Amino acid sequence: MRSDLLPSMDQTSAASWLRRGIILTLAIGVVDVLVLVLRDPSDQESPFKSLSLLDAVLPFVLALGIYRRSRVAACLLLAYWVFSKLYQLATSGRIVGPLLGLLIVGWFLFNVARAVFALHRGSAADADVTSPAA
Repeated sequence: MRSDLLPSMDQTSAASWLRRGIILTLAIGVVDVLVLVLRDPSDQESPFKSLSLLDAVLPFVLALGIYRRSRVAACLLLAYWVFSKLYQLATSGRIVGPLLGLLIVGWFLFNVARAVFALHRGSAADADVTSPAA
């Protein structure tokens, strides 16, 4: 039985992971915007009050970067997710939710970053094949 923790990344599966990553990143952005808009403004102890606007906009910007197959955007999104979940683990009293989010969504975003790199590798190979010999 083969384990698919690190699925193979041919061009077709990488494009599929890329689409899934864009959808997930946009969903994260929508949830962040909803939290920003719907949170209680009188709550001074809200864990979402610091840098909440940046937290709401950043996923949309990174989703655009992933759509454009930016390796930097994919790596920044993964680092942003890991940092935010570790920060949530350190500052909130909750353990299970942030840890599960870190593991499950972090694994997913890691595969999205792998897909972006695989697509770059494939497009570089295509450019070498189609470029005229000097």
